[in-house]
Amino acid sequence: MVGVLHRDRQVQTKLVFLVRHAQAEHNVAEEWAEDTVRAHGGSPEEQEAARRAVLDDPALRDPGLTKRGEQQASVASSSLADMVESMGYNAPDVVLVSPLRRTLQTARLLFPEHPRLEALELLREKRTGKPCDERTNASCVAKEFPRVCFDAISQQDASSDRGYVFHPDDVEDNHTLRRRSHLLLELLGRRPERVLALITHKGLLRELNRVALSRPDDSCEGEDSTHDTRDPTFGNAEMRVLEIEYDARVEAPPLIRFRIPRHSPDSGSSSAKESSGEEEPDETCSV
Repeated sequence: MVGVLHRDRQVQTKLVFLVRHAQAEHNVAEEWAEDTVRAHGGSPEEQEAARRAVLDDPALRDPGLTKRGEQQASVASSSLADMVESMGYNAPDVVLVSPLRRTLQTARLLFPEHPRLEALELLREKRTGKPCDERTNASCVAKEFPRVCFDAISQQDASSDRGYVFHPDDVEDNHTLRRRSHLLLELLGRRPERVLALITHKGLLRELNRVALSRPDDSCEGEDSTHDTRDPTFGNAEMRVLEIEYDARVEAPPLIRFRIPRHSPDSGSSSAKESSGEEEPDETCSV
């Protein structure tokens, strides 16, 4: 990729579409558990306990999208096309997708004719040991998604079961996920494409959002958690756009800007400011 020259430094600018998967079967189970406890007067803590408990169901392993999720992804596809046209963006050169079934289905609906879909292990959901956060062996799931390239993951699975069989030491916390976000940013900087789409999960997107804005985890004592007011949590099929500048100097961190608009299919439109014609200023941060 040809970089853009800025005075004494060479900068490569990339546009990245971030998308969370559409509503999946385990999301419905979570909502049902929380609503049931809430209807009986349960506390927020009891609702959270019920949500976590329902996810222990083995039937929810690597779940697919619901009918509503399929509709969300279809709406997001139309919104993406409108965004590319109205904002003057280029369409993604490549679509990188988590190898879990719900993200693969979202990618298939969001980019029904895209010639380059690649499954990337780095984009998977945080590994908690819950069945819904574990994926299927690449040799099996690849048959369902013949348009997706599984080469790297297939090689990994051929040599080890660590990617699709959970071991106790595989568990990840938010700090581990934050480190994975840094690795993802480094990988994007090394790839030749200028415009990329990432189809992934709430946990990774939350930490990537915090990395992009240098927003510390709220539980980290002594750190300022009010650096940014943007909600780091993505809704189902929500899309946000990043512009990332990579300096050719190895020691320089990338410069990240959130671009407007962001879109959630459940809202039916982009952010209130964007839909009313008022644009928010770019939010910029070096990470």
